Order: sequence, then C-alpha cells, then structure tokens
Amino acid sequence: MHKLLKQNTFCHIHFYVAQEMHKLKSGATIHWMKMNKPKRKVNTKRLLLVFIAAAMLFVTIGSVLLLGLSSLIDGVRNYFTGVSLSIDESKLSVEYGTNFDPKDIITDVHGTVEVDGTVDTHKVGTYPITYILKDKDIRKEYQYTVKVEDHTAPIITMVDSAITVNKGDAFQATSLVSSVKDIVDGNLSYSMELTNGTYTMSGTVDTNTMGTYPVTITAKDKNGLEASNTTYVTVVDPTISTPYKIGVNRVFNTVTIYAYDQTTGSCTLPVKAMLCSVGPETPAGVFQTFNRTRWRPLYGDVYGQYVTDIVNDILFHSVPYFTQNPSDLEYEEFNKLGTSASLGCVRLSVKDVKWIYDYCPLGVTVEIYDDAQNPGPLGTPEQTKIDVTSPNRGWDPTDPDPNNPWLSTIH
Repeated sequence: MHKLLKQNTFCHIHFYVAQEMHKLKSGATIHWMKMNKPKRKVNTKRLLLVFIAAAMLFVTIGSVLLLGLSSLIDGVRNYFTGVSLSIDESKLSVEYGTNFDPKDIITDVHGTVEVDGTVDTHKVGTYPITYILKDKDIRKEYQYTVKVEDHTAPIITMVDSAITVNKGDAFQATSLVSSVKDIVDGNLSYSMELTNGTYTMSGTVDTNTMGTYPVTITAKDKNGLEASNTTYVTVVDPTISTPYKIGVNRVFNTVTIYAYDQTTGSCTLPVKAMLCSVGPETPAGVFQTFNRTRWRPLYGDVYGQYVTDIVNDILFHSVPYFTQNPSDLEYEEFNKLGTSASLGCVRLSVKDVKWIYDYCPLGVTVEIYDDAQNPGPLGTPEQTKIDVTSPNRGWDPTDPDPNNPWLSTIH
C-alpha cells in the first residue's frame, strides 16, 4: 500500500514536470519566432504621396477657415462700426449734359449718408465727391472722382443732299442748311472761322457756269467735338433738259442720281442714292421721262404721289395709298422698300420721289439695269422703317407735309 502510494505520487510529479517543461519549451519557441520575425520593407513612394495629400488637405481646410474668418471679421467690424458703402463705380463717368445724383449710384449702404461736393454736368471736367457715413458716434468718409465727358458731336441737317439752281440765279450757301445744333448746347451760330460753338462752310458755287459743286458744312460744339456734312449744288440751264441722269439697279433695288459734270460735259457725277422697289415687269433699258402728276390712280384701286412717267405704264411713284390722302399709306408696303415688291413701277419714299418730281425736268434719261456686284457708286442707303403699331403709321415718315406727325419726332 505504501509502495503504491509512493508510486502514484511520483507519477503525478513526473506528469507535472513534463507538462511545465512542455509549456516552457513552447513559450521559448514562440518567443524565438517573434524575435526572429522578418521586418516589413517601408514603401517610401507611398509614404510621400500620403504626405503630399495630407499637406493639400491641410492647405484647403486652412484656406476655408481663413476665408470664413475674414468674412466673420468684416461682419463683426460692420456690426460694431455700423457703417459701410458700396457704389457702382462704372457710373462715375457721366455724359455731358445728363442728370447725375451721387446717391443714385449707391448700391449698398449701412448708416446715414451725406454727400459733400457738386458735379456740373454742363461742364466737362473732373469733380471730387465725398460720401460721409455716420452711425451714432461713428463717422467714416469715402472719396471718389466723377468725370464729365462729351462724346456726342453736333448734328448737321441739310435741306437735301442735292439741289438744283438755275444758271444766273442768286444763291446763298446758308440756304442749304436746315439746322446745326448740339443736343445740349442747342443751335450753333455761323462763323467765317471755325471755333468751338460755331459752324462754317467751305466750297463755292458759280451760278454762271453749269456744273455740280460740293458745299461742306463743318461744326464744332462747345467742347470741340467736330462734325461735317456735304451737299451738292447743280447749276443748270433751264433751256437744257438734262441736268441729271437717273440709274435704277433692279438687283439691289437702288436708284442713283448723277449730276452734270462740267469736266466731262455729261451727267457722270453721283450725288444722291435712294432705296426703291421694282417688280417682275420693270423693263431694262434707257428711257426719257415724259409726264408727271401730283396724284395718280394705280393698279389695284390704290394711288401714288409725285408720279413721273418712265416708259409706257412704268412710273416713278410713292409707296401706294388707299386713298388720295397722305395719312392713308399702305405702311406694310413702305417697309418693303429695298426689295422687289411692285408689279413693275419704281416705288420710292415720298422724299425721294418728290426730289425727282421737283428737280428732274421731263426728258431726263433713266437707265434701268442689272448689276449683282455693285448697288451703285454711293452704296445702299439705310432703310427707314415704320412701326406698324404706331398711330402715325398711315404717314410716310419722309413726307415733308407739315401735317406729318412723324416730323415732330425726328430731331
């Protein structure tokens, strides 16, 4: 029994020692594995990219915070000072003669605003102005400079771009001028010498010699801006029926007036251009005018003003009217001038057809032709359009009739 007990005790001790030795051996193995584990190689390229990305993120966040901080500081400053001002600085340049109020160009303001300084828009120059802002015991000044400038030259209106004078008649060049004015300063005065605020004339007309003479009007406003306009005076012999020649280009719907040129002894000097409307029955060829009437019935139960016969039933006449009344115009047809719109006659504005009626005696040569390359030596005139919603639409805007309501709207 004693021997058996002793034997069992020994066995337990042996097992325990063996178990502990196994643990010790296993721990040593694990420790050795940890100590001898191979080290991971560092990826320097990836590390550099991470560093750059982090730096960019830092800069971005810093910029946002800085901007927000700046706005916050401005807001706090405005809150405590109580004054600020913003204006439209593009309006510090003012046109001569216009109205200007410094307060009208303010776009945003905090506080009570006063303006020190005046601007005289009728005198070109620079003017300092000061905006004074107040809020309780706070006062702040904003200083600006206003510049008054003149960009609009005088307007010269001639009686016509071409007129006729009979040989031997008295002639005054001032009769060519309808008006010379500045939109701010008003009418300018005639002077032998051109100075600011005046106009003068150049060119001579010899009424004893047939020919066409240019006369030029030159004007300066009070600020020295200059403009000029030229008209042509043709001296004719009443016994000769050809002081002018009329050319009609069917392709461009243009009319050119050629005046007598003493150097060539024929009508070769272009002096006036007009817009017209021709049609499919307008004949090509060379003709001489042979008749004229103030009003005449036209095809389609309409009427024309200032009619001059060209050949057969082909006429120069105004845009048609529904009745023989200058306020009863077919205004939609007027807006077609410059395009083919008639049956065959040559339609013109009242001003232009009346010029032919007044200045071209019967027997004047009319050449009707086609030229797709050139509308005429003076080009294509600008077209006047009628606003079809206007109560004045029944009148030709160019009609010199004193009852024409358009005349009061043309400066």
